Amino acid sequence: NRKRLKEQVTLVHGTSGSPVPPMFEDLEWYSKPLTLPAQSSLGCAYGRCSFCTYPSIEPNPTKLPLNIAIDSVVGKAASIEADVAIKDSLATPLRLQQIAGCVDGRVKWSACTKLSPRLSREVLEYLGKKGLATLEVGLESLLPESQ
Repeated sequence: NRKRLKEQVTLVHGTSGSPVPPMFEDLEWYSKPLTLPAQSSLGCAYGRCSFCTYPSIEPNPTKLPLNIAIDSVVGKAASIEADVAIKDSLATPLRLQQIAGCVDGRVKWSACTKLSPRLSREVLEYLGKKGLATLEVGLESLLPESQ
């Protein structure tokens, strides 16, 4: 239904095109433990994998304001004792640190990234102290020319 789709797009982007906080309704219907999804960016921060569909179906990488995209979800998750799954296609080490600062240990959270020399022991320890419970690390290819 086109009208329903337009209403859903308006809920996500607002009438001004600005992002609006996600809404979670009827969560009491679901069994615990719950994991709420959150997304801090659109598109892929890497966007160079020859096999990937992200560049053709998502916009150029766009960071969303953390206070709207993450903090509102973390606040809701903390109030109902839920976890948060960051659904970015690839969160860079810097973005992971920004997300960690926003989450600040209020909930357990998870995210996806790729191998990077910027994922040092110190960075990983910081993320863990801020509540990161799972970090999925993608390794699309061992050959530099195909990355």
